[in-house]
Amino acid sequence: MSDFTDSLVAMKDATEELVQAKEVFESIYEGYQGALDESIQTLRNLERYAQAVGKNTLSVTAEAIVSDLAVGDEISLIISNTNDEALVSLDVNAQGAKSIVNVTAANQLFAGALVKVRYDGTAFYVIEQINPKTGNAVADIGKLVTDTTDLLSIGEVALNGAELNRTEFAIAWAKIKNTSNLIDQATKDADPITYGGYWGEGNGVTTFTLPIVGGEFIRMFDDGRGVDAGRGFADYQSDLTKIPNGVILRVSNFGNGDGSYDLSGTSTSANGNDLHTAPRGNSSEVYYETRPRNIAYYGKTRL
Repeated sequence: MSDFTDSLVAMKDATEELVQAKEVFESIYEGYQGALDESIQTLRNLERYAQAVGKNTLSVTAEAIVSDLAVGDEISLIISNTNDEALVSLDVNAQGAKSIVNVTAANQLFAGALVKVRYDGTAFYVIEQINPKTGNAVADIGKLVTDTTDLLSIGEVALNGAELNRTEFAIAWAKIKNTSNLIDQATKDADPITYGGYWGEGNGVTTFTLPIVGGEFIRMFDDGRGVDAGRGFADYQSDLTKIPNGVILRVSNFGNGDGSYDLSGTSTSANGNDLHTAPRGNSSEVYYETRPRNIAYYGKTRL
């Protein structure tokens, strides 16, 4: 009987040990599960963005970073106000303002843009700035895009003078309102050829209009170089043919000709410095402008 009792006691003790072991394992599992859940939540937080407060001195509260910034940390934030100074800083979770070093001029961080910055241990760098509504890079917004197709992708518009809403296309307007080729709409409408290269102010309150590039050649802005002096940015320039710099040497008499110039029996003057006009030629294609061979492709921009 004693052996049987001893066996029961031993079994009871073993069972209690198993129960205790189970509780220990469950506790460990719950701890690991909790840590895993926290890690997953941290990853989710990294994908979220914070709303930046301020214009040149920005501050955000980021869920992904609790206390200390670490090298390589990336933070996504929505810009509330376009910067108007060259020096911009960011304070994350009240850890102190740190410079965003690759912002070097006003109008580089645009209101409404989704910006991703990376911390290098001492400062932040902007590594991405996009329009969250279209996915387009802010650097491409307003840029002339030449396309071999006549199809518009998401977030693209033809540069045809169309009127757009300033609120719907807030980032584009944030850029355009600071450019030098934005003019009064009445001026643009009065002469759309001369002012086709300009953005228009639209109704002056809620809209703006696109440039018009259809049928035009694009020439790089001289910017003080002197090759194309006297023109402002986006100014129109009409067609022009350079005057030939030369003379026809004296010949006593022309016979019947059959070339570009048909001068039958015409004599030059004694000094051999005559001007002969030829409004139409016999062997070359002519029109009332000078142009090179060309292909008509699509001109558009991204918003």
